[in-house]
Amino acid sequence: MKKILCIAISLFLMLSTCFTAVYADNGKEKGKNDLEYWKAMLKQWHKHQEKRNEYIKEIVKLKRQMNEKHNIIFINGEELITDVPHVIKDGRTLLPVRAVTTALGADVQWIPETRTAVITKGTTRIVIAMDSKIVYVNGKAYTIDVPAKSENGRIVVPVRFIAEIFKQKVIWDPDTGSIIIEDDDKGDDENKDEDKDDSNNSTNLAYNRLVSSSSEYSSSYSAWKAVDGRNSTKWSSEFGSSPQWIYVDLGSSKSVNRIKLNWDTAYAKSYKIYKSSDASGWTEIYSTENGDGGIDNIVFASTNARYIKLYATQRATQYGYSLWELEVYGPGAAEEIQGRKYEAENAVLSNGAAINNNHSGYSGTGFVDGYWNQGATTTFNVNVEKAGKYDITLRYANAEGSNRTISIYVNGNKVKQISLSNLSGWDSWANATERLDLRAGSNTVAYVFDSGDNGCINLDYIYVNMLQ
Repeated sequence: MKKILCIAISLFLMLSTCFTAVYADNGKEKGKNDLEYWKAMLKQWHKHQEKRNEYIKEIVKLKRQMNEKHNIIFINGEELITDVPHVIKDGRTLLPVRAVTTALGADVQWIPETRTAVITKGTTRIVIAMDSKIVYVNGKAYTIDVPAKSENGRIVVPVRFIAEIFKQKVIWDPDTGSIIIEDDDKGDDENKDEDKDDSNNSTNLAYNRLVSSSSEYSSSYSAWKAVDGRNSTKWSSEFGSSPQWIYVDLGSSKSVNRIKLNWDTAYAKSYKIYKSSDASGWTEIYSTENGDGGIDNIVFASTNARYIKLYATQRATQYGYSLWELEVYGPGAAEEIQGRKYEAENAVLSNGAAINNNHSGYSGTGFVDGYWNQGATTTFNVNVEKAGKYDITLRYANAEGSNRTISIYVNGNKVKQISLSNLSGWDSWANATERLDLRAGSNTVAYVFDSGDNGCINLDYIYVNMLQ
């Protein structure tokens, strides 16, 4: 009896093992088949954003199940396969030069004597030298923040720079950890709204475009930082030297009529704005000798330009020039009009609010403190031509070690309580923008240390813009 039982158990285990193996093989085969299905769908529909995102999500999910951990790169609907993994350096993705250029339809030649890669496609020629931040595109020099380098026997290059030279959009999908590179065209009819020409919508035309500068204080303050769309990173020129310049390549000739400069503490007292079609001959479109930092919103008659240059000639501080963002807009964008700065020291002060100048970096002749006093109030008299919604930006300082709150009153009525982020010190300044309704003519906008607030901030100025 025991012998029969042992034989039965052995047979059961053998059958179970076979079944498990067959099931596992079928599961792997099913996953592989599913992956090919989603890849085929992506190739067909990659121009359609919603469908593209859905298919990429499915592909990445299956690849993660197959223990592929690295980020996945898709170029025009197809996965880029490389023999070495990509490299992340200072927030930039570097890919093997031959793999990425071939996928983009370009040719690459390696010149060992000069350790240089020459990439060509049509009439475009890119020359990239190993370990150099200077790249030449059709003979013009550009500065990149991460140079080409050697990794695992392959030359890797910054993919965004190469792709955008060849008129490709580069999209980072944080949900899947994927890099998506697409032709920068209109796509199919369902996707036209999404991909329409930047010059006819509210897009910042300088965002993530190629940029060059006369100098950089360090690699942490490269020219790219002035067009990355973030007010927490900046370009800074070398210390104590004038003149300095930075210019952005919009990619092709665009109709532009507005430039927005967001200065750090080291702003330009005197500067000029130029335009160009070839980055060689420059035409002046704006100049000032009375720069006061903060946000400069420069509006001018519409003109065509491919390159926009800021040329700074007089420093306001002992440092260089430092710019959070350089933004360029076209006439179809939501124009900021009636832009005007109101200095806090010229406002009506009450209940302990007072003028001071014992910290650096402020605009005008001083700033307002006293917001350790409950009820401290700074009231700005704001005049606008017509009623509507206005973006009102407060420039403030806060080094209390935590976020601080303050209340806004418009025409005597409390509108909201706002929270102001902590900064690195009292010589540092930041912007906080709120959209408020103003009536035509005279208005009062007051910042009050109200009950329920914790105050303890300094006020520099407000800047008033209407969006229409």
